Amino acid sequence: MELNYYKDKASWGILVMGISVITYASLSTVAHLLHSKSEAAHYLFFSLDYLGVGVYAYGIGSMLYYTSGNERFYLIFGTYHEAINVILATNVCVCNVYSKINHSDPSSSMRKLLQMLPCLIGMVHMSTALWVRIYDYYSGYPSHLPIELLCNHFNYLAMFSLCAFFFGSFYPEKAYPGYFDIIGHGHQIFHILMIWVTWQQMEAGYRDFILQPAFIKNLSKPTFASIFGNLFLVVIFSGIYIVWNLPKILKSKEDTNMLSLLRKL
Repeated sequence: MELNYYKDKASWGILVMGISVITYASLSTVAHLLHSKSEAAHYLFFSLDYLGVGVYAYGIGSMLYYTSGNERFYLIFGTYHEAINVILATNVCVCNVYSKINHSDPSSSMRKLLQMLPCLIGMVHMSTALWVRIYDYYSGYPSHLPIELLCNHFNYLAMFSLCAFFFGSFYPEKAYPGYFDIIGHGHQIFHILMIWVTWQQMEAGYRDFILQPAFIKNLSKPTFASIFGNLFLVVIFSGIYIVWNLPKILKSKEDTNMLSLLRKL
């Protein structure tokens, strides 16, 4: 089934997820390629990388909201779900930037907590539509989406947990020092697994969407402002926090101003 983004506003949830994926993948690529230019570049570009992570978090929540909910989900959570999604997605960026600047030791427990806990809280909230469907299934409440479709979501949720392990544990390089410094270290494995997770998320959202009845799609009340306006808010709020921290990044590192930083790129 081909999606018509021009005529079908309900499909915009999948569209914004695609935009979010492109954004976070692009910013992550830039950060990993240019961070070694200087110490200040390292902190600046990884701050932008975390902005991309926040955008990606919003994209997941928005897609699941517009594609994977049932009637009861929209009646109970429809009023404030997306507002909380914006707050939590922004919080993902803010906490990661704060932990990067103020806890420079990658093995710091506080840094790991500030990086991973906001993502976990966000994922739990983003998956509210799935929790409602599970509850309705076991309570006997009728649902218009087959329970079997939840397997697609459980696949990426399980793999996401594995991603979190490799991101925060520094394995296998921690167990075999010197053997995985260039190829095969935990952060590389994390990124490879995240590619699979992202693909499965898009696939699960698409399968839910094509089987979702039209009257339920209308309950989500998609508008340009509610979907792309909220994405813009995440970018603005996250960007403001990064700009607010720029003097701290540039002053405390070897580069003293933005011009000297840009000359090194």
